Amino acid sequence: PEAAAARKPLVLVDAFVDGVTTIGTQDRHGGALAMAHALSRRHDRVIVLSFPLDPASRELLLQPGELPPTRYVASERLAGYLQAAREAGFAMAQIDRIGIDERFPDAAAEALAPLRERIPQGTRLAVVAMSDRMALAARATLAAWPGIETVSLVGFDDVPEAAAAGLS
Repeated sequence: PEAAAARKPLVLVDAFVDGVTTIGTQDRHGGALAMAHALSRRHDRVIVLSFPLDPASRELLLQPGELPPTRYVASERLAGYLQAAREAGFAMAQIDRIGIDERFPDAAAEALAPLRERIPQGTRLAVVAMSDRMALAARATLAAWPGIETVSLVGFDDVPEAAAAGLS
């Protein structure tokens, strides 16, 4: 309501309000590129650190076929991730998705802990995160998993700390 009632010219970025000019990024395409990079690293399993999605949206994304564009960044990025995985012939059963509240990206480290028990020794792991902050938070946790090799850690946003840490 505040955006629609603004008396000054307004342009929103990656937010959608009927009647307000919006500039969107190509989240689906970016997600597909991020996943394609992760998949190129000869891994055994992929973990996606995702913004939360409601169950209906998640189920829709898991259906085969082309998805219509959505207005939600998480849906678009996840659609891109899944599109790239399908095109590469990667089994959906080998992708674990963990929902992380976008307001608390550092919670990614803690959210990974329960998954550790399900990943066998010798696994080559690729991690694709919906934000660089999530990827950075997960980095230390993943490094502490003995016998698991993180072959790719991909973030999204290009924050300066990500480049310094060597994130893709």
